[in-house]
Amino acid sequence: MIWEIDNIVEFVQICDYFIVNERFLIDLFRASFPPNYSLSFRENQFCEVLFALKVSGFLFVARSLMLFASNLEDDEIFKFSDLMSARSPFDLRSLIEHRFHELPGN
Repeated sequence: MIWEIDNIVEFVQICDYFIVNERFLIDLFRASFPPNYSLSFRENQFCEVLFALKVSGFLFVARSLMLFASNLEDDEIFKFSDLMSARSPFDLRSLIEHRFHELPGN
């Protein structure tokens, strides 16, 4: 599974270097997306991966993953506009955490 790789960000950068087709990345990431992975975004590399996808130009993959994660968790904490406005993975994580804490029960 792609999400078990130690450094997914490096994998994204390698895919960018070799001009991997975005469709392949979408299939690869979505097919192996672990349950509850997106809600543990503080402990894993989810924000870093999204930001690496943005920097590498894989915007469709990033948007698709964010929509997929939001649909899995049935919430709206992952917004593509947050990714586009973020200047670093830390900025993105802060925006997501803010939205996460606004959800009922958190």
